[in-house]
Amino acid sequence: LQSQIEIEPDSGSIKRLFANMTAAGLIHLETVLLIRSSKVALVRLTDQGKNVLISAGITRVVKSDWDQLIDRGLSGQDISMTLEFLYHARVRGWKADLVEKINRQSPDVIVRLPGDVEGWNVYMVTEAYPRLSSRYDFSRPMGICTTNSSRRNALVAALRPVLVVGAATDLQTLIRTQRKGIKSELWMEKWGLP
Repeated sequence: LQSQIEIEPDSGSIKRLFANMTAAGLIHLETVLLIRSSKVALVRLTDQGKNVLISAGITRVVKSDWDQLIDRGLSGQDISMTLEFLYHARVRGWKADLVEKINRQSPDVIVRLPGDVEGWNVYMVTEAYPRLSSRYDFSRPMGICTTNSSRRNALVAALRPVLVVGAATDLQTLIRTQRKGIKSELWMEKWGLP
């Protein structure tokens, strides 16, 4: 939105627009804690908002990533982390999609660079000490996204011995570099790549 209309995301104009749309019942706006003192605003269309779009001739109103995560039974930090990761992957040029959860080993997200056929299975890790053996599919390249760099470092230390090709990132670093205007890769650490 910012690049198209040249308005900063935290400007008064945008805040008033979202406040007015919320008051009119077109969107649901929720601010949730992401990591420590960092909050993220989540926005999704209400049924009334969807009906307005349909009446305006927009017949294909897709289910939002947020709605899909709610359907999975997720809430709070799990939702905000996943949405924040999807955002950071997409603005860095990756195609990022939620994955339908078939079983416990199903990844949360798959990311692909343009032209990449297979992509990376990405798991969102909120636990301080996750059980590695029971949750992850080690047969494909795997990415881990967690809350901060110290948790990322601990996960990398645990994964390197068992995962041939892998990558890890954390939201705190992604957010910090973006706020400072620094271009950064999606993955803070990668191993096993040619």
